[in-house]
Amino acid sequence: MSRGIPFAKFQDLCRKSGLAATHQRSLIFQAVMSLGDNPTPEEVFEHVRRTIPSISLATIYKNIDTFVNHRMLRDISPNYGSRRVESASVPHDHFVCRICRRVFDIKKHTRLGAPAKSDLPQGAAFEYYLVELVGVCRSCAARTRKSGDDEREVRISVR
Repeated sequence: MSRGIPFAKFQDLCRKSGLAATHQRSLIFQAVMSLGDNPTPEEVFEHVRRTIPSISLATIYKNIDTFVNHRMLRDISPNYGSRRVESASVPHDHFVCRICRRVFDIKKHTRLGAPAKSDLPQGAAFEYYLVELVGVCRSCAARTRKSGDDEREVRISVR
């Protein structure tokens, strides 16, 4: 939901996480922040490659893993194809199109209490909720109407 951040703020985030604030990491983090729409590592790669042509997709994945592990980014929608990440700073929910798999941010955040420890699998540690509304986005709905597909197949569910 947020966009690019100043390098000084990125350095501060890295320092608090015990990471070196390298130029390469900064460009990768900035790409995630500026691309919006919860980018995939492949989209981040295409963006960063314009500045660092020699960067590899593996480097993008490695740095995204590092940012997620240090809670600077969050994985979202793990059930919908390619990995997607976003800033970990502003809690919000998501709408996922079941046809094109695009993920949209919803500014409202459903506040749920932490589950009871007894409700979790033995030894598991709760971290956060991912609330997803699943349905059909505007463009897919328009294509469905144009093609004459049965609109009764469109359903919305909450996990």
